[in-house]
Amino acid sequence: MDTADEIMTLAQNFIQTGGYNAFSYKDIADKLGIKTSSIHYHFPKKADLGCAVIERYIKDFKQLKLIINDETQDPKERFERYLKPFIETDHTGTKICLCGALGGELFSLPESMRKSMNDFFCFHEEWLSQILLEIRAEKNINTTEPSLVSAQYIFSTLQGALLIARSKNNNDFFRQIIKLIRLEALGHSNHL
Repeated sequence: MDTADEIMTLAQNFIQTGGYNAFSYKDIADKLGIKTSSIHYHFPKKADLGCAVIERYIKDFKQLKLIINDETQDPKERFERYLKPFIETDHTGTKICLCGALGGELFSLPESMRKSMNDFFCFHEEWLSQILLEIRAEKNINTTEPSLVSAQYIFSTLQGALLIARSKNNNDFFRQIIKLIRLEALGHSNHL
């Protein structure tokens, strides 16, 4: 891992555990044993670092989508594999989704970061919407609710559940929400 990646990884960890405004370049420099000027070399402004972290996060999820789509055609399996990173985030007990963490600080963030966050949310809503369409087609589920609205509902629920589970220090809470989300996705609920 090169220095820029190390900086982004540490910044991501700081954001997911404490928020964007809770750390400085000095915090990163101290942890990595480098000078703050080394961070400024790669990321002149903190907003540059924030955007780079979000863009890498999006890229990782896009790569995951390609892998999942390549490895399985079963929409239920795709849905389970979609949920996996969120479930793994919950297991830490201290982290939440990067963009979910940033959402709480939205109005204090630079505009460039807000745009990157919106790109993240749109990507997830579209990806999840496609999975839900495939599940509905396979199970012959008829609904008047557009799959995009259902995807937004499920994605918002995931984000909120991660935040609340961390606030309550209760991973069982998140697991219960995941069970309900599965029922929603598989058409065993009236919401879809």
